[in-house]
Amino acid sequence: MVHLARILCRQPLVLLLASFVALGLGAPPLAQADAGRLDPSFNTDGRVVVAFSQGPPTADIAGDLVVQPDGKIVAVGYTNDASGNADMAIVRLMPDGSHDPGFGGGGLQTVRLDLVAGGFDFATSVDLQSDGRIVVGGYAAVGGPGNNHDFVAIRLNTDGSRDTTFGTQGIARVAFDLADTFFDSVERVLVQSDDKIVLAGTIRAAVNSSDFGVARLLANGALDLTFDGDGRQVVSFDLGGDLDDDLWDATLAADDKIVLVGKATFGGTDWDWALARLLPDGALDATFGGGGKLTRPIDLTPGGQDIALGVDIDSQGRIVVAGSAAVPLGGSRDFVVLRFTNSGVLDSDFAAGRALIDISNGSDTVRGLVVGADDGVWVIGDTVAPSALPTNLDFVVVKLRANGSVDLCFGARGRAVVPFDLGGTLRDRAARVVLDAAQRPIGLGSASWSASDLDFAVFRLTAETPGGDCLFGDGFDSGNLSSWSAAVP
Repeated sequence: MVHLARILCRQPLVLLLASFVALGLGAPPLAQADAGRLDPSFNTDGRVVVAFSQGPPTADIAGDLVVQPDGKIVAVGYTNDASGNADMAIVRLMPDGSHDPGFGGGGLQTVRLDLVAGGFDFATSVDLQSDGRIVVGGYAAVGGPGNNHDFVAIRLNTDGSRDTTFGTQGIARVAFDLADTFFDSVERVLVQSDDKIVLAGTIRAAVNSSDFGVARLLANGALDLTFDGDGRQVVSFDLGGDLDDDLWDATLAADDKIVLVGKATFGGTDWDWALARLLPDGALDATFGGGGKLTRPIDLTPGGQDIALGVDIDSQGRIVVAGSAAVPLGGSRDFVVLRFTNSGVLDSDFAAGRALIDISNGSDTVRGLVVGADDGVWVIGDTVAPSALPTNLDFVVVKLRANGSVDLCFGARGRAVVPFDLGGTLRDRAARVVLDAAQRPIGLGSASWSASDLDFAVFRLTAETPGGDCLFGDGFDSGNLSSWSAAVP
C-alpha cells in the first residue's frame, strides 16, 4: 500500500507531478485555484457590461481604467452616437460593480469636444490627480488637411462634471503636426507626483513614417514649456524601411522618469520591440540602453511582427514589458514577457531571459500588464476560445511569479479565461488590467453583441487567499483531504 498524501507532502511541485506518473496515475488536471476565479462579490458573477446606448447598434469601445483610493473603478473609451460620430465615454462603478449614482448620469458620462463639426473624439486613457479629479487623455479630430487629429486631455470633477478651468475652456490640446496627414494619437495619460500630466502616443512624422510622441502639461492643463523646451518630445528609432515607430504604452518610474514601449520597423512586416526612457525634463536618459533607447528582436519566426504592448515597473525599479510575437504557425501569436534592469539590460534571472506563453493554437494578443506588490506580473490579452472559430475571442489573464515562472496558484495552470459571449461574433477584445488595494485583478475590454454592436466589459478576479487552496483546488493545500482516497494499492 502506498500512502499517497505522505508521498506528496514531501515533494516540491516538479517531483509531485512526477510522483503521479510514477504511481501510474498520470499527470492530474490542474483545477482552478482560489486566486483567479471570477469574483462573486463583484456584480454576483464577477462581470459587468456597460452600455452607453447612443444609437442602435452602438460601438462602445473601452480603452483604460483606474481604481480610486475608495475602490471605485473609472473606465474610459468612446461611444458612437446615432450619426456615427465618436464621443468620449466614461463610467464609474462602485466596488461591488454597480453604477455609481454620484457620477454623471447614473454612473455614465459622455463628452463631445467637437473641435471640428461632426468630429471623432476618442478617450484612450485615464489617471487621477492628487485631489481625486479625473484626467482623461485621448485624441480628437480638429479639421484641416488630411486626417488631422491632435492629442487632447480633459479633466472631470469627482462627480463626473466637466472641469472648465482645465486647459482652454476645459480642453487641453497638443499638436505636433509633423506631416501632411497630421494624425497624432494618445495611448497613455500619466499623472506625475506633482500632478503634471504626461500624454504619450504615436505621431505621424511623414506620409509613411511615425514616431513616439510625448507631451507634458502643467496640472492646470497648460503646456509645460520646461519639458524639452516646448512641452513636446519626439523619439525616433528609424531602423529602416517605412520607418514606422508606434508607441503602445508608457509608465512612470518613482523618480518621474517616463518609460515608453512599442514597436520599431525594419521594413515591411519585420518589427522589433522598442523601448525608450525620458528624464523628467523630457531629454532622453543616457543611462538607459543606447542613448535612452533600445530595440529588442524576439524573432520566434524570422522577420516576425513583434510588438511591445504593455509596461510596468517593479519594486526594485526593473522594467517589465509584455507583448506579442509572431510564431511559425501561420498567423499565430504568443504572449512574451521580458524584464530589463534599470539600465535597460535584459534580466536573465526572469524566466531565464524570456517568458513565452502559448495559450491557444490561434493568435494570443497581449493588451497590457500590471506588476503587483510582490513583484508578480499579471498580463491581460485576448485568446481564441477553446474549440471555437478563430473569430471567437475571450479575455485571458496570465499570472507570473516574480521570477517569471507561471504562477500555478492562479486560475487554471496560471491563467484565467473570461468569456462574456454576449452574442453575434463573440469577439471580446481586452484593453487593460489593474489591481485594487486587495491585489484583485480588474480587467477591461469590449464585448460584442455583433460586429458593430459592442459594450464595455469589466471583470474582477479573486486574489490569493493566505492558507487557501493553491495547487489542485481539491483541498490538499488547505489540509482538507475528504475527497482524497486514503490509500492507493
